[in-house]
Amino acid sequence: MTNPDNAAKLSTEVKNKLNNNKKKQVDGDGLVIMSRGLGLRKVLLAFLNIYSHNKNLVILLNTSQQEIESLKAELAIIQKSRNGQSFLKIINNETPSSERHSIYINGGMLAITSRILVVDMLNKVIPTHLITGILVNHAHTVTETSMEAFILRLFRQENKVGFIKAFSDSPESFIYGIWKLEKTMRTLFLRNVYFWPRFHLAISKELEKNRVSVLEIRVPLSPNMKTIQTSLIECLESTLLDVKRLANYVDIDFNIENALFRSFDKIIRNQLNPIWYNISNRAKKIVGDLKTIRSLIDFLLTYDCVAFYSLLETILAENTPSSIFQQENSPWLLLDAANTVFSLAKNRVYVTASNQKELENCKVTKELKPLMPKYTIPILEELPKWKVLKAIIYEIFEEIDPFKKWNKSRKENKKILIMVNSKRTSIQLKMVLSLFKKNEINGSYYLMNKLLENYFKWKKKMLYFNKNSVHSNNTNTNNNNMNSNSNSQKNTNSSKPGGRYASLNNSGNPGGGRRRVRRGKTSTNINFIQTHISNNSIEESKMKLEEENDENKKKYEDEQEFGEYLPFDIQVEDEMEKDDDNIIIREYSFAGFLKQSEVVDDYKLLEEIRPDYVIIYDPNLNFIRNLEIYCASLKKKKIPKVYMLIYDNSIEEQRYLSQIRREKHAFETLIREKSVMSIPIDQDGRIKLQPEDDFWKEINTRIAGGQIEKGYKKQIIVDTREFRCSLPLLIHSREINVKPYTLIVGDYVLTPDHCVERKSINDLIQSFKSGRLYNQVESMTKYYKQPILLIEFNQDKSFLLQNVNKTEISNEDIQSKIVLLLLSFPNLKILWASSPYASSEMFEDIKKDQKEPDEEEAVSKGAELLEKNNATYAQYSTQQYNLTPQEMLLSIPGVYHKNYKIIMNNVENILELSQMSEDQLKKLVGIESARLIYSFFNSTPKDKRE
Repeated sequence: MTNPDNAAKLSTEVKNKLNNNKKKQVDGDGLVIMSRGLGLRKVLLAFLNIYSHNKNLVILLNTSQQEIESLKAELAIIQKSRNGQSFLKIINNETPSSERHSIYINGGMLAITSRILVVDMLNKVIPTHLITGILVNHAHTVTETSMEAFILRLFRQENKVGFIKAFSDSPESFIYGIWKLEKTMRTLFLRNVYFWPRFHLAISKELEKNRVSVLEIRVPLSPNMKTIQTSLIECLESTLLDVKRLANYVDIDFNIENALFRSFDKIIRNQLNPIWYNISNRAKKIVGDLKTIRSLIDFLLTYDCVAFYSLLETILAENTPSSIFQQENSPWLLLDAANTVFSLAKNRVYVTASNQKELENCKVTKELKPLMPKYTIPILEELPKWKVLKAIIYEIFEEIDPFKKWNKSRKENKKILIMVNSKRTSIQLKMVLSLFKKNEINGSYYLMNKLLENYFKWKKKMLYFNKNSVHSNNTNTNNNNMNSNSNSQKNTNSSKPGGRYASLNNSGNPGGGRRRVRRGKTSTNINFIQTHISNNSIEESKMKLEEENDENKKKYEDEQEFGEYLPFDIQVEDEMEKDDDNIIIREYSFAGFLKQSEVVDDYKLLEEIRPDYVIIYDPNLNFIRNLEIYCASLKKKKIPKVYMLIYDNSIEEQRYLSQIRREKHAFETLIREKSVMSIPIDQDGRIKLQPEDDFWKEINTRIAGGQIEKGYKKQIIVDTREFRCSLPLLIHSREINVKPYTLIVGDYVLTPDHCVERKSINDLIQSFKSGRLYNQVESMTKYYKQPILLIEFNQDKSFLLQNVNKTEISNEDIQSKIVLLLLSFPNLKILWASSPYASSEMFEDIKKDQKEPDEEEAVSKGAELLEKNNATYAQYSTQQYNLTPQEMLLSIPGVYHKNYKIIMNNVENILELSQMSEDQLKKLVGIESARLIYSFFNSTPKDKRE
């Protein structure tokens, strides 16, 4: 029998252990991985609130500007009644460097961009040893070469006490690759990881207290939709087999379930990138077709029949022999299943009448009738969910008041929240329901007629535009005009089942303001040609802005799909009523078609609206989790009644169930990995080096006998603009000090004699076109004995400058320009790096047995022309110049950011610049820039390009 005293003692020990574990999670280091939608945002807010006192200095990393603004607003509400606490402070490129030090000293909770923080830590602007801790958001995006990894490395070197807490709600991201979780924890300097899946006992117990009951309504597909879906899946299976046959290097499970997710396309493309140059055009086309077919399956269930058929016409037109962009036909279009898809999609919109009686019985709107082709009967099959949605709305209003269902003057105002995936679905549902509330039961039929009417109008405009374009091309011999008109030549007329409407708006004018129809790689061909024609006049300032926002652009473009907007869509402002007090339609916060500025957290949305009824029109796991948490927070209050519409035996249902299975599998895999993971005791970076390690680090073998030289360490001076790439981090990881300064000459100063200008492939091409590279090499040659041009490739792509299929090299090729550059500067050396890792290794080799560079000397080089105009700079700041002439000046070939201020301070206006001789320009901006500027102003469009 157990002794009561021992039992009490044991109980106390268990309680103490639990309390210690909780305290560790709050005060110690750790990585938290949660299921999506379980309130990671609330957890982050709680930590921000805890550490927001001025006595702390806590930094929030890896968080977008929109998230920061939202967190700041919510934190301000929480802290309204608190004394002695500061709100979240934001430090970005608009914060002057002179003010940042005082902000750091004052303490508080700071949200800082990674690049600024790295520079401030290296320059000792921020007291790293006083930092209380760092919160890392979206930990699954942190890699070994990211700026966040660099920050944590610098932090742990100087601060062994501060905490590091990382948060992630993407468990699937940690199971791809070999020991991804272990590598991420090592990068984050963490030894503890905490898992909070939906099936966690504590979470399940808490959510069950006020459980939400969901009425799941399974909507059957129409016979045509069911057949089209089956045919598209058959096309997808055939394409998957082709990819597997053509690309044996792809390590991924080829099945339909995986192919339904966007990540599948990205994984395949990332694995093929290193050998992309060696793959045939057919294989590349097939890889692109995976995304196309997957998107069509999505659009079948979400788009109306008119929009879906028009998208199929776009694909067909792009693959016709008459298309100037068609290079390789998509193999899936030749399948019998594809023929079934096209024929049934057309039958959902309209069919050909077999006799006159059918035409007479056809009921259409007055506006549509004159636009329809002869012997055409509109079918206009509406989406099955529309009928079910109207039935649910009718039932809800009947439940609210069976006698006054549509009476808006009723005192009791019940809110119905409808959640959808995209803005386009939201617009169409508003149209359907607004007419339905007016007792127009055929509101959806009216909408379909309106869409078909706009569609036929657009087809006629496209036919007219196409004819004019062809006529213009036949009579015009100018090459530029031919290139510009080629955008319209690819459109087919109304007699063919095709049409390209990416650049036509509702008014029929080409190049309208609506967003383009996007589709993977091939749909942007028109954009590419237009950009290629005007590449020589791209402003330098615009290029710099694009470089700064490169990551955000990539993230946003990855989320886009073709067919987001169509030129014949009905405009909201023209046809829609505003949201009333009863029915509110909103998009999910993680919807792919939402702009970043429009993102509203689902939980916050529920708190603001407080709906009585929720209709989940498109199944979304994140929203359902947020809804569970919202209902659990209501406690004794009445929870909303929830309806969920899902197509029966459809891809929509399969994807929803697969998402749940994948998340569960990810957590099970991570739990197993954690159980066998061996974590070194010094992985968190808190343990100091042993005395003998310090001894060996201080030895300098350049001194006889390997004597100790205190304070000796290698260093490289780096331009602050280079902290957008990963090379400074890799240099620092080789125990070489990185000194950030604003350099006029070069990007990296390795020794007093060696200066490096780093160029990625894209930057190299742009620099040659603008003439910027010639001036940069000229400056390096003037001030350094050994100028070096580093050409750095992307480590995830092929180490190749020219396509293997190309046998001849012309004067316009990049290789020819490199040769000309070497002939102009014989002392210039070129380093070819396959990745930033190779670059850092070469830098270390160059520095062997060399003197260390001097910071003041490196910064002063190239400043002579600027110093001559110091008095002028004091009188005229950049802000006092007219912005329009500045932009015009930067668009001139030979003018770039390092010389445009010199021109503005020495030349009155652009007219005076155009009248200057080449010798006068040489004294001002150098030989190459002077040649480009002079030739720009003294040549005509008919002159041959040099």
